[in-house]
Amino acid sequence: MDNKASYRTIIKSSSIFGGAQVFLTITYIIRGKFLAILLGAAGMGISSLFVSSLSMINMFSGLGLNYSAVREISKSHVSGDLNTLSRILLIFRRWLLVSSLFGAFLTIMFSSLLSKYTFGNKDYTWHFIFLSIFVFLTIFNDGNIALLRGTRRIKDMAKATLAGAVIGLITGLPLYYFLAIKGIVPALIIGAFSSYLISYYFAQKVKINKITLSISESIKGGSEMAKLGITLMVAGFMGSLTIYLINSYISNYGSVSDVGFYQAGTSITNQYIGLVFTAMSMDFFPRLSAISNDNTEVRKMVNQQAEITILAALPLLIIMILTAPLLIQILLTAEFNIIGSFIRWVAIGMIFKAAATAVGYISFAKGDRKVFLILEGIVGNLLTLSGSVIGYTIAGLNGIAIAFVLTSFAFLVIICIVTYLRYKFYFSIEFVKLFCVLFLIAICIHTVLYFYNNFYGYLIASIIASFSFVYAYKGLDKRIGIRDIIHYYKNKIVK
Repeated sequence: MDNKASYRTIIKSSSIFGGAQVFLTITYIIRGKFLAILLGAAGMGISSLFVSSLSMINMFSGLGLNYSAVREISKSHVSGDLNTLSRILLIFRRWLLVSSLFGAFLTIMFSSLLSKYTFGNKDYTWHFIFLSIFVFLTIFNDGNIALLRGTRRIKDMAKATLAGAVIGLITGLPLYYFLAIKGIVPALIIGAFSSYLISYYFAQKVKINKITLSISESIKGGSEMAKLGITLMVAGFMGSLTIYLINSYISNYGSVSDVGFYQAGTSITNQYIGLVFTAMSMDFFPRLSAISNDNTEVRKMVNQQAEITILAALPLLIIMILTAPLLIQILLTAEFNIIGSFIRWVAIGMIFKAAATAVGYISFAKGDRKVFLILEGIVGNLLTLSGSVIGYTIAGLNGIAIAFVLTSFAFLVIICIVTYLRYKFYFSIEFVKLFCVLFLIAICIHTVLYFYNNFYGYLIASIIASFSFVYAYKGLDKRIGIRDIIHYYKNKIVK
């Protein structure tokens, strides 16, 4: 496969889920807007604290199976061996049932402690008990999505994800309207239930053979999957724990409203740039897993993925920096105006995260549990936690955002050094050029708006932004032939 065909494969698979991600982002935007209006910053803070604490339990009890299974399912799917695929799926589903029940049990068992350490009191104990249903359904839903992702049913996965979010929004908004903060728990449960039903429907479309496995065979057969999954679980658990500790630190040493502001700022950034990250990664990880034993092919694929990710992210990041105050007015309320600078700083940090994200998949695709755990689980989270705590202590929310830039840069440097020493991976000259241009453009726009937050500042920033859009278009056209694609479809329409 030539380079242009490889780039087009990335774009094709990404565009399928990317289209759904656009609508998914719109759904989240609408939800965020109504939450800001109906619940305010304090309500958003409470919702964020619930979700962050439950995410920690989900990752711990889920054993990372929804990610490690993708690797095993992908390899058996590519081989075309239906019996092996059927065996893996049966094992996966059995482990998934046990982990779902375990997650619900943990939530009930530690409900009092979760309330105490999350909110500083035990007033929310029964809330967490009811949310054990949310944990059970979420783990199962993630498993269904993993099945679709591993078998590369990208369209079904996109449909399931989008439909679940839309139905969750439709059923949740009336609860927020009539019950306000009291509607948070039932809305989370109903949303999880609708997502599970939809993902289950699409997961049942995967054709498998009927096979019989004993319980002992299932335990033995899933051991390798579990080993890698547990490694991921520990890394993911540490990530969820980090978010939980940051939220708790802000809540205890600042206010619940600050948690809401922090959540709103990160949510806006993640919704926009996450659209690119998620769309690009859906098919990237299965493809990378399939060729993970060939370091040369891995280096080529990761560089291509990184280039497309950077070029696709460039316009969104620039728009985010340029229009941060407007985004807040549209997506939230005037109460959230103070997070404008926060969003701009986080957007700068996302440039480093975009580069690190593509490289971060290498160790996991290779099944290198030790390296993955050290990098993603320990180093990355320690940098984030320490940076956020120090940043908030010194300069509040803006301190967290500036710390995010610095820690993201540090993590990128560390992960590049480790992957070079272990897998001989390095970024191509072409990617380095793209990255430097993007960073310089973003810094220039941010600096102009920081010193000249007026009409002339926005005029200069807009001119710089227009050049960045042209640069991104030319970069994509060079790799996938945008003009050729447009010309092809234009001729088809004319005919």
